[in-house]
Amino acid sequence: MSLSQDELEDTLFLDIKQIRDRQLDIADYAGLLRLCGVMKKSLPDAEQRGSFLYLSFAAKLQRAEKLWYIESQKTGLPYIDKGFFRMYSDEKRALEALSEPGLEEAVISSFERPDLQYELDDLIYRKGFSFAKFNDEIELSLAEFLPPSDTRSLRNPAVEFGFAYLKQLSGDPKYEHLLPALYGRIADAVMRSSLIVPVEKKPDGSLAYARIASESGKYLYIVFTSTDKFLDYQKDIRTPFTRFVHNYDLLSELVKNSEDAFGLIINPSTDSFIADSAFFSYIDAEISKTNYYNPTSWIKVKPVYKLVNPDEKTSEVLNKFLDDMVDVDHAWVRSREQLGHHVLEVVIEFFKNADHSGDFEEWSAVLHPLLKAEKVEFLDISDAPDVKSSAPFYEA
Repeated sequence: MSLSQDELEDTLFLDIKQIRDRQLDIADYAGLLRLCGVMKKSLPDAEQRGSFLYLSFAAKLQRAEKLWYIESQKTGLPYIDKGFFRMYSDEKRALEALSEPGLEEAVISSFERPDLQYELDDLIYRKGFSFAKFNDEIELSLAEFLPPSDTRSLRNPAVEFGFAYLKQLSGDPKYEHLLPALYGRIADAVMRSSLIVPVEKKPDGSLAYARIASESGKYLYIVFTSTDKFLDYQKDIRTPFTRFVHNYDLLSELVKNSEDAFGLIINPSTDSFIADSAFFSYIDAEISKTNYYNPTSWIKVKPVYKLVNPDEKTSEVLNKFLDDMVDVDHAWVRSREQLGHHVLEVVIEFFKNADHSGDFEEWSAVLHPLLKAEKVEFLDISDAPDVKSSAPFYEA
C-alpha cells in the first residue's frame, strides 16, 4: 500500500540509506520525486536526493509488472492531455481520473508483462507517444526509462552523418568556412534525437551515469547515437551497463545539474564528439527562439518547404482519413526538410467557424504509423497561408 502525504513528507527527510532500506513502491517514488521538487529549498542535499529518487523511480518503472493508462475510445490510443498521455501505477488511481470532466468517453487500459515492454516500445518508437504524466504528479519522457531491447536497434542517422562529414572536413583549411554550418546541423540533430546513456550499477545497489575525466579534471558523461555503438563500447571495456534513452531536455538537465561535469562525449570509441557549454547554449537559444547568432560557433539552418503530390498509397490513406474528419474543406500536403530530418505536413482549411486544431496532435498520432514518413504534423491554414496559391490535394 502506498504512503500517505504525511508519510511521504516524513520519508523525504530520512537519510538516503534509510529511504533505500524501506519497501517503497513505484507510486511512493513518484510522490517523493514531486515533493523533492516542491521542497527543494528545504533540502540541503536536494540535488543528490533528487538524483537518487530519480534513478530509483526509473528502476521501479523498468521492472513494473503492470501500468494503467487512459485510452480514447475514439482512436483506441492513449488519451492526450496537453501533450502527455496519463499513466498510473494502479487501477484505482486510473479509475479516479475518469471522473474528471471531459473524460466521459474515455476508458482505462493497461500494459502488462510479458508484453509490457513490447507495447510501450511500439507506443513510443513507432507511434510517437513519448511523454507521459505519471499518477498526475510528474511529467516524464518514457523513452528515457524504457531502453531499447537488444532485438531492436536505435539509430540516429542525422547525427552520425554529421560526425562522418565533420571527420572529412576537419583539419583542411579550405573547408574551415563550412564548419560552423556543420556544427549547427549536428546540434540541431542532437536536439531532436534520443541518445543512449549507459548507467553503471554500484556495489551498494545504486546507479550512476557513466562518465570519463577530461584533461581539465572535470568529467564528461558518455552517450551513444546507436545501439550498435553502445554494445561495441561495452564489449571493449567489459563493464555491464544498464542503458537509459534520454532526449535533449534530459541530457541538458543532467549536465547542468552536475557540479563536476561540463558536457557530453558522444560515441567515445569512434567519434569522441564533445558537446560542451557552447553546444548547449546554442541549442537552448534555438529552443527559446531568440535571435542568437555566433558566426564563430553555431548557425541556424532554415527549413525548406515543398508542396508534394503523395504517392498512390499515401494518397489513399490521407483521403480516407480526411473524409472521416468533420469540417475539413481543403487540405494541402507539403514536406519540410531541415538538417537531415523530413516531416510530412498536412495543412488543413476548415469550413467557416470550425476549429479542430486542438485535435491535431491526436490526428498525427493516428496517422503517423500508417504512412512512410519520419514524422507527420497537421497545421491550420493560418500557419501556412502561402499554400493557398496552389491547388489543394484534398477538397470536401
